Amino acid sequence: MDSEMELTILQQHALNILSEEKNNFGKRTRPHKAKGETAFKVSAIVSTYNSEQFIYGCLTDLIHQTLYQQGDLEIIVVNSGSEQGEEAIIREFQSRYANIRYIHVEKRETIYAAWNRGIGVAKGTFITNANADDRHRSDALERLAQILDSRPDIALVYADCAVTERGNETFESAQPIGHFRWPDFDRTLLFKVCFIGPQPMWRRDLHQRYGYFDPEFRSAGDYEFWLRVAAHEQFLHIPDVLGLYLLSRHGVERGNSNLSFQESEIARERYWPENSGKRPVAHGSFLVPVTTPRTSALVTREPLHSLKGPQREGQPLVSVIVPTYNRPDKLVDALRSILNQTYSTFEVIVVNDGGAPVDGLISFLDSNHQITSIRHGQNRDRSASRNSALKLARGKYVAYLDDDDIFYPDHLGTLVDFLENTGHEVAYCDAYRVHQSKESGRDVITAKDQPYSHDFDPDDILVSNFIPTLCLMHRRGCLDEVGLFDETLSTHEDWDLWIRLSRKYRFYHIKRLTCEFSWRTDGTSTTSQKPVDFLRTMQIIYERYRDYAKDKPQVIKAQEVNWKTLHDRIPQSELIALREMPLDRGQAACVSKLSGPRHAAVAAVIERVKRYANLGKLELARKIVKKELGDLPECSEVLRTLNDLAVPHLAATPSAPQ
Repeated sequence: MDSEMELTILQQHALNILSEEKNNFGKRTRPHKAKGETAFKVSAIVSTYNSEQFIYGCLTDLIHQTLYQQGDLEIIVVNSGSEQGEEAIIREFQSRYANIRYIHVEKRETIYAAWNRGIGVAKGTFITNANADDRHRSDALERLAQILDSRPDIALVYADCAVTERGNETFESAQPIGHFRWPDFDRTLLFKVCFIGPQPMWRRDLHQRYGYFDPEFRSAGDYEFWLRVAAHEQFLHIPDVLGLYLLSRHGVERGNSNLSFQESEIARERYWPENSGKRPVAHGSFLVPVTTPRTSALVTREPLHSLKGPQREGQPLVSVIVPTYNRPDKLVDALRSILNQTYSTFEVIVVNDGGAPVDGLISFLDSNHQITSIRHGQNRDRSASRNSALKLARGKYVAYLDDDDIFYPDHLGTLVDFLENTGHEVAYCDAYRVHQSKESGRDVITAKDQPYSHDFDPDDILVSNFIPTLCLMHRRGCLDEVGLFDETLSTHEDWDLWIRLSRKYRFYHIKRLTCEFSWRTDGTSTTSQKPVDFLRTMQIIYERYRDYAKDKPQVIKAQEVNWKTLHDRIPQSELIALREMPLDRGQAACVSKLSGPRHAAVAAVIERVKRYANLGKLELARKIVKKELGDLPECSEVLRTLNDLAVPHLAATPSAPQ
């Protein structure tokens, strides 16, 4: 384009915005490859023709991708003879940001010919198409690439997406009219309807084996290629909303529906196996409309599928459990964060664990009569409080919030949307950790970070707890299988339950920040109050679930390192106090079985065993028993008692009221 060409109003507006950003975001986020390094993880192909109004938003969306921030995303823009002013905007982005390549073609060509040009120069291991008018969740490309990295048997991945009719919305700000809820991969179904969606990611080397997109197609060239490859390769559906699709009457597909259908039929006829009988009739749609007031891209106010199981009409879908003890000011903020959720079909059960009355402030907040309050006569700790609430919960799902933490408005909706539309039982999101300190008697935020964002691994959960309690939601019925919180654990009770749940159910990580938990070191939080108890209960959990780790030396080694790291952080004076710490109720009942009339030598050994049991060092206690009492009848009795210490002391779980 001639540099003296008069800029359009829209083009000038985009350049003004870029100029405003020059001294902040542009300078912060200019990832680059090390000298001599040429390969990228992903190449994003952007084809543009008369899409000036979308190109600024498209490139902004891509440079905000976490993969781009890491220097693992290259952006390749192919201008197919556009008559508008995209080039000036693209050039400006190139001057501000690295890893953006630009190809200009004088004459207009099909979108698939443009994609082929981009693929021909791409250096990424994986390819994705980034349509100029579509947008992504900030971690979308990283998430898809991670799955392809971990699954070499998968050629292509595709995820669900939100649908909007308003151009240039961001993923976070969109007000969707519906969601594309794609099915899992099925070759036969693919001949009925193209369910790969607008934003897949695939391996670049597929083009070496199966060729490029057919440049003669104008509307369904991607579908033709998917059918070509699907005959030989596996695709994988990711049941998570990672993108935003603009449903526009001017788009390639909707702009000429007859052409789209005709090209799709050509592709189906081309690849339907001759020995598979009659080809299925093309039909079907996976667009699920939003029929209630619109919210964020991941949230709908009502479940999209009818409920199954014991849920009754008028009952809440989610029960949010809030234990509290003498923190009424923090409780108000926690409850407000729940009541301000974009998702509304929930109940809140507040358990006052023997603290000062809070009924007045609850009544003031509870204008929609969603909060139930119960009170313990004495302080029984968090596990007992949560269990009391669980026995009253009516929701299909359960979420947890401590009284000094908060949910962001889309927290419940994000988790419910995922669980309802996938059929899974357990999922968790990410949370910020908010560091607080006292200033003039008030808690002031001093820092904010994200210490946990960990895809679930059943071995890693045996080493440490990387899922804060407020992040997780599960089906209430899961507890019928694994039991309630262990009331004998004063710390790590959530970790203990997560391990038991993980042996029965698969956990799913939704990489989205939807809540925050407070972090204080002044003794007003559990973490700062009870560091020694964390060490003690960590050892109890390691012993309790040792059978899951016994054949995994890497897990045992990681446990040893984790325990020593925590041990070394605690002052020696507090570690000495550990020896005097009373046992939990369930443990004390077990160890008391060791008391009674004994031969003096046996009694001396048992006293040593009790001291080690009190410290949670059960394996060492077992070795002493076997060495000192191996030939005596007391040996098997003592070993049985020690084994009982490693088993959760849970009361039978009654059926929750329906």
